[in-house]
Amino acid sequence: MNKKDEGFTLIEMMITLSIFGVLLSCTILLTDRLFVRAQEDLFLKQFYEDVLFMQQETMTKQKRYELVFFESQGEYRIFTEGYTKVLLSRSVPSRWSIKMWTLEDPIEFKFDGQTVHPGKFAFKSPHSTFLITFPFGKARFYVTEQ
Repeated sequence: MNKKDEGFTLIEMMITLSIFGVLLSCTILLTDRLFVRAQEDLFLKQFYEDVLFMQQETMTKQKRYELVFFESQGEYRIFTEGYTKVLLSRSVPSRWSIKMWTLEDPIEFKFDGQTVHPGKFAFKSPHSTFLITFPFGKARFYVTEQ
């Protein structure tokens, strides 16, 4: 070959492409984990907002609202007027499960904002377990990841 011919050899191209492939695969794996984590955070935030809404509505409108889990269907619903009117229904993400521990179904609040039946339950995802605790008194519930 002439010295004037410029370009890359086959070996140089293969090394460059293999490095690029390794970096790309690491990025895809990281993106997948971030996506799963974002889904978990979004669901837990939505659940928090639903319970807070239910507590505030109970206190301001002086009406009973009940949050009931349907473990076999993978969802929860908020009822009003007993169990006759469904206010909202939300699905738990696929491959998640609901484990009731000491919390009695339904979750409901007194007119002053206190939890009627304090206790704990858990959302179990493929990667984490989120323990939800409803304490005694007017305190809001809290979520801990285990």
